[in-house]
Amino acid sequence: PLMEALGDWRFKAYAALGLGLLGQKEAVGPLLKEYKALVSAGEEKTAACFAIAIGALGDESHVNELAEPLRRPGNETLKVFICQALGRIPCKESKKWLLRALADKDKEAKAAAVLSLAEFQDKQVFSALLSGKTFKSVRMAQAYSQVALARFAIGLVDNDNVRDAVLRLPHLFARKSAEDLVVAM
Repeated sequence: PLMEALGDWRFKAYAALGLGLLGQKEAVGPLLKEYKALVSAGEEKTAACFAIAIGALGDESHVNELAEPLRRPGNETLKVFICQALGRIPCKESKKWLLRALADKDKEAKAAAVLSLAEFQDKQVFSALLSGKTFKSVRMAQAYSQVALARFAIGLVDNDNVRDAVLRLPHLFARKSAEDLVVAM
């Protein structure tokens, strides 16, 4: 009822984002229902805001429904936001979808998947980011993979002083030192 009353896409988008940012977990069902309707209607901008709101709520039970548009060609803008939303829901299903998105033909979706994978602190993700096989020709994804690798490595550091030093010296994450981290895991 609220979404119908709002009418204009901007009002719907801001209402959805507000519910997500406020952590209104009971809103997941209605947000997901409206998200699916928006995707079906081709309303990418509004659907993207709903994806972010759903991701902000972190509900693992709806990951497959959220990620479904990643299967289809097109929807480039929406795919970027879906990848960002999946990064906010650190579960096995999200990781599976994001790893699959590394092979997407859309450069921005691929880059968003790379950044979102940094949220997953596991060896499979780290190895995928390190190899970079699926995005060698995409300069943006290469740069994002370096950022993601740095985020990943920072997550492994327990000492605040070391973490601060690493944050100030991103060039420490050259390929050789990243490979050493994989061996150490």
